[in-house]
Amino acid sequence: MGSCIPCHANGLVMDMWEELLSVITDRYYPLESMQENVAGYVDPDKGWDLTRVNPWFVEHGYEFVGLLDLFSENEPSGVYVDVDGYVWHCHTNAHDNSIYWYWESDNEGDTLDDMRYLHGYAHMFIWDNDTKTCEVVNMAE
Repeated sequence: MGSCIPCHANGLVMDMWEELLSVITDRYYPLESMQENVAGYVDPDKGWDLTRVNPWFVEHGYEFVGLLDLFSENEPSGVYVDVDGYVWHCHTNAHDNSIYWYWESDNEGDTLDDMRYLHGYAHMFIWDNDTKTCEVVNMAE
């Protein structure tokens, strides 16, 4: 698989985070509103469906990991996106992978427990497997 090129909107290059926020139109029901925008519908009896939302992330170079509550400290270091407790890992998105390689912080990082209690409905974070800490890069509240 090749690297993912940022999507274009009105002739402007749009990074994955900005595009993610543009398809999440309801912060109280982020995954439902995302599915409504990318798949065109949500079954009111079942709610959102991972199989309808996941292809959007795959197209943007991300792979589904699982629930944040079950996030393993053995996951590789890199950039992750958490939407309402569901986590995707950046694999082939060159732009977002560069965030990991060039991110500098004087912060000691947060634990996974701290991440679970952050406000906001979506987070982009860097997981450092060596120190077992997270650094929040972007947060949508």
